[in-house]
Amino acid sequence: MSFEILRFPQQPLPQHPQAKRWAAMLRDLMTAMGDQLYWGCFVIVCAALFIGGLLFAAWEGRW
Repeated sequence: MSFEILRFPQQPLPQHPQAKRWAAMLRDLMTAMGDQLYWGCFVIVCAALFIGGLLFAAWEGRW
């Protein structure tokens, strides 16, 4: 399964050396392990919502 819509277009990188290095690293991450990165973010967001729901339920006393 691949997310072609979410891939970033190949744009010219910024000229600042530090920014250029970070942009190249981010672009390599997105192209090399794009699917894993998106699914990892999805799992982290779902886990955060679940834990937040549990904390809210405990805070409100509706466990």
